[in-house]
Amino acid sequence: MTHYWECHHLKAYFRGERYMNHQATALCFGELLWDCFQDEAQKESNQTEEKRILGGAPSNLCFFLNQLGFPATLVTAVGKDSLGDAALAQLNANKIPVIAARNELPTGRVDITLIEDEPHYQFATPSAWDQIPLSDEILEKAQSATLIAYGSLAMRSAIPRFEARFEAQQYCDNRDKTGSVRGSENRGEKEPTAESDSFETFRSILQHHPQTMRFCDLNLRTPYYTASLVDQLLRYADLLKLNEMELRYLQKIYQLESLSLRDTLYHLIERFELNAILLTLGAEGSIVMSPHDYSALSGKSIALVDTIGAGDSFSAAFITALHQGAPFQEAHQFAHHLSHYVCTQSGAFITLPDKFSEKLTTFQAW
Repeated sequence: MTHYWECHHLKAYFRGERYMNHQATALCFGELLWDCFQDEAQKESNQTEEKRILGGAPSNLCFFLNQLGFPATLVTAVGKDSLGDAALAQLNANKIPVIAARNELPTGRVDITLIEDEPHYQFATPSAWDQIPLSDEILEKAQSATLIAYGSLAMRSAIPRFEARFEAQQYCDNRDKTGSVRGSENRGEKEPTAESDSFETFRSILQHHPQTMRFCDLNLRTPYYTASLVDQLLRYADLLKLNEMELRYLQKIYQLESLSLRDTLYHLIERFELNAILLTLGAEGSIVMSPHDYSALSGKSIALVDTIGAGDSFSAAFITALHQGAPFQEAHQFAHHLSHYVCTQSGAFITLPDKFSEKLTTFQAW
């Protein structure tokens, strides 16, 4: 595998010959959905009033990347319905570039019920974003992209095929970064396929543009993941974003419970040939680690409003800061402070203060 960490910084990748003559850009691939909130009392009394917030990790990441000066395009699908119309209108209002197919499935939504202040999710299945079709427009945009971002949720339609085709142990040692099964061409075996579903579209993008850096925000949502699917998505990744629950899940499936947190991260970096892991720990802070760098920051006291988009803002800030030339630890500090600010605001599509864009200009340009 090609490592992009000369001098231990992601910026070396953006200095690559392929990208010398144009600005770095990103594709954010996956779900677009409405977060529909209702508390436990409303649900029990059958009240129909609900609060809707447009979201989905790919759209949130895309929004923050663009705000920070890293041009990004959302690749998704919505239904031919009123929620689809409203979603596209809101993306346009927030100046989020989008390639959005429209199909016969309903626009994505997730019903979020707060039970004792803990969110419980119920996703509409299937949704329009389960079937993001490949198009010439997507491939053309991917041709010039520096980064493609993805997560597990938009790949959920592939789960039955992978579970029928592979044992989890086979995934652990027999899959390369392009998504091909090593040696399968010699055995006459074929990859599981399904026309037009989102996983196949994503895999086609990678196969057309194998050198594009890949950022995986695992974003696990029960019951839409399995060990075999997760393993494959990790093998695609160059950069990995996790939260504490997702880290515990990886420790379980790879039998790493006996390792310290730092040793676990290092094991994952080595196992999947990752350039870096971003680990958010909620109120406890965050950690970023590469093969040669480690940075840990504690959480700070804030006037918490909500955490919607906080992890996505962290990822966008870290990636953008490194691209601007920030040292590893300074990029982490920038992401840490920005995500804390997002937690003091309502919703994900918030306007960031100028101080964050101004801070980016202080990092050494290259």
